[in-house]
Amino acid sequence: MELTDLKYFAAVAEELNFRRAARKLNMAQPPLSRRIKNLEDEIGTPLFIRTNRSVRLTEAGKLFFEKANEIIEKAGEALEELSLIGKGEEGYLPIGFNEPAINTFLSKAIKRYHSRYPKVKLVLKEMQTNEQLEALKNNKIKIGFMRLFGHDVSGMSTSLLYSERYILAIPKNHALGKYRKITLEMLKQEPMIIFPRKMNPGLYDHFMAKFEDAGFKPMLEQEASTKHTTLALVEAGLGIALVPESSISMSKKGVEFHNLEASLPSIEIYAVWQKNESSSVLMNFIKILSPPART
Repeated sequence: MELTDLKYFAAVAEELNFRRAARKLNMAQPPLSRRIKNLEDEIGTPLFIRTNRSVRLTEAGKLFFEKANEIIEKAGEALEELSLIGKGEEGYLPIGFNEPAINTFLSKAIKRYHSRYPKVKLVLKEMQTNEQLEALKNNKIKIGFMRLFGHDVSGMSTSLLYSERYILAIPKNHALGKYRKITLEMLKQEPMIIFPRKMNPGLYDHFMAKFEDAGFKPMLEQEASTKHTTLALVEAGLGIALVPESSISMSKKGVEFHNLEASLPSIEIYAVWQKNESSSVLMNFIKILSPPART
């Protein structure tokens, strides 16, 4: 039994006239009559009572008409849903991200995407770079937004979306604040607040190498995993910190920001996804990551 057979039967059941049903289906009457007879043979019971003057549904025909309409409707819904999925207009998209991404460009991109594709369910997961790369390999997320610093991204596609420099955050009225130029060497005797090495070993080690090149080993007094926590510790007078320039927008009254005369790595945030990924839902999201979404 094919879906076409159900549609032919439904047309005859609605019209209760083979000639009108054939005209409605844009086909000749004899082939339609044969298809209905074959359907009755397959089911094993008559669906219509045919006389020279009329066509009526049998009790089995009435029940079958009800069920056939349900099947036709559900099939139509399924085809429409599959079409939307094929176009990337419906589906499911798990996304990995880090704090800098969501605080800069990603929230705007998500808003634009959701307004354009409201039937796609977005599942956002905050994760560190190593966790995101592992999740991509295991298909737990479809795209990640992360910092890359010497990470293995073989088999992945990457796109640089955002870049910013590091600046120095110090407590208000700190002695360093009186200088027009602050160098790394001037931080030698200052307690410092830094992110845990496990968050980004490559970047952490790069900072340590910069301090070593400046002739000292930093006084690492506190660790903080987020910009909010880092700035709170600086405000409390527990140390100074190198923070992303975007931290200025989160400024606390007890914190000052200063440029640092030093060659430090930029904070670069990449979109990363599997090279062999062809999901229309994902491709539409990648298209959304246009310049307006990166500002």
